[in-house]
Formats: sequence, C-alpha cells, structure tokens
Amino acid sequence: MSRLYGFLKYIYHLLPESLVSKNGINMILKKLNPDLSTRNLPRISDRKAIILSKILPATQEGIEIGALCWPMVTKEESGGKIYYVDFSTAEYLREKYKNDPNVNISDIVDTDYLWGEQTLPELVNGKLFDYVVASHVIEHVPNMLGWLREIALVLKDNGILALAIPDKRFTFDYKRDLTSLGTLVESYLMDKRRPGIKDIFDQVSLATKVNALDAWNKKIDSENLEHHGTIQQALEQAKKYLSSEEYEDVHVNILTPLSFLKILEQACQLDLVDFVIAEFSDTTYGSHEFFVSLQRVPRSINKEEKSTLQAKNFLTYLNKIS
Repeated sequence: MSRLYGFLKYIYHLLPESLVSKNGINMILKKLNPDLSTRNLPRISDRKAIILSKILPATQEGIEIGALCWPMVTKEESGGKIYYVDFSTAEYLREKYKNDPNVNISDIVDTDYLWGEQTLPELVNGKLFDYVVASHVIEHVPNMLGWLREIALVLKDNGILALAIPDKRFTFDYKRDLTSLGTLVESYLMDKRRPGIKDIFDQVSLATKVNALDAWNKKIDSENLEHHGTIQQALEQAKKYLSSEEYEDVHVNILTPLSFLKILEQACQLDLVDFVIAEFSDTTYGSHEFFVSLQRVPRSINKEEKSTLQAKNFLTYLNKIS
C-alpha cells in the first residue's frame, strides 16, 4: 500500500489545480493515510517558488549550477540573463543520460561555463552576479566549503545562493553517516576536486532502497533494507576508481536540515563561510528535501562584525529546528 500511496502522491504533485482528477487522488490519499493532508505537500510550482523566493529572475542576472534538464530559471523567463554551469558539456550529458528514462535529453540545457579545472571566479572573469541556484548539487560537491567560498566570490554583496538539499533521513543515504565538520575542513585544506575513496565505497555499499513515506511514518527496518550494492562490489569499485583519473559522481555530503545548519555555523566560527541565512524551509511531511537561501555577507564589514552577524543569524534558525 505504501508504494501505491507514494505513486499517487507523486502524481498529485504533477497535476494542475484545475484538474478534477486531482480531487479524486486527494480522496484516495486520505483513505490510504488519514493522517496526511495534501495541503502540506509542496507542488512543483510551490517548490520553484520556495527556491526562488529571494530571487527576481526577470530583472536579475544569475547562475544555475547542475540544471541538467530541469532548470529552475530558463533563458526565456530571465531574458537570457541566466548562465548554466556544469562539470561537462551538454553533448556529454546527453550521451551519458541517453538510456536514463528519468532524463529527457532533449531538454538538457547548454552549458555556458565548464566548472572543473578552473575556479568559478576564473571562469566568469571576475564578473559578479545577483544570485546562484543549485538544486540537489551540494551533496555531490567534493569540497563543500571551497565550493561555497568560490560562489561567494562571484556574488554581489547581499547576493543569494538558493539551495535545494536532500534530507538523508528520507533518501537512499538513509544508512550513511552524517558529514562532519572535520571532513569538510579536511576537504577544504586539501582542495579536493574529486570524491574520495570512502565516498565511493560508502555510496556503493550503503545506498539503499528507501520509501520516503515509510521513513516518515517510522516503518523502516534498517537491518532489512535492500542495498544497491555489496561490500565486495564497493571494494572493487573503489579499487577501480583509485587507479583511474575519471570523475565518479556520488553523494559526498550527507546532510539533514539540522546537521547542515550546525556545520555551517561552526564553519562560520572558523571564518570559512561568507554567508548568512536569508530563508530556510525545513523538510515537510512526505518530502525528501529542504531549502536554504544563503545571503552573501557584504565585503565592507570587518571580520568581527561578520562573526557577530553570523552568530546571531544562525542561532535564530537553529533554535527553530533544534
């Protein structure tokens, strides 16, 4: 029943408000789970509104990282003032995803900037933008603190970094350990540009099939979850990765709303982050992601002023979810 429920809930997201069938699905959902109000489920249009809540695409100039075929901001609605950043060209991505039924390769956006060997400020030749959007990207980044710092360098003062982040409690990362501040600092000091061996091994061996609704309803038996791979397969994949120079795309940063805010607040204490929180939306019932809009601290304020500003700001949001 939970699978049927999850499928119907997904269809609910896709339907316009005007469709009569949506009311029918709503009734079925309530019969399957009387505790759920679909009013609490974020629709696709609502999701976009949350991500762009601090952004004005029609009048501002921005960057979107890792848009693939689902850009939050299109060239049309931005009047051409949005630039797409990815690790590879659209041609490579279309070839990579040509057999993936979940990706419409004809909708994959053309890459304006290839981010890899060069830093982001180098790529854009020092240009400053009003905003950056990254939906389900930060979990893949080998050096999260360095990534945030590079983005801060290309944002105007008070510019916005809008993030959508998977909550590990309701995804295939269910059994993986949360990312620690120490891990982030190590990656920053080493300037990691590729995922590590541990990242490869953990994703292959610990990624599991998880029904988000079951996780919300505390119906998960973690000992009996179906794994995507075995520890033997994980070792072989790790060995193969070690002997090659190819980039393996895996989840590197394993996060929850609380853990993300905590490690970011601690990184602020180390003067490794140039942001405060402008908007925060916790993971809602039935969902698997949370949303954070970070605001670039003005360059004109000194280190002590920045530290005080960040401490007060993060404490406010940590108190809301602790």
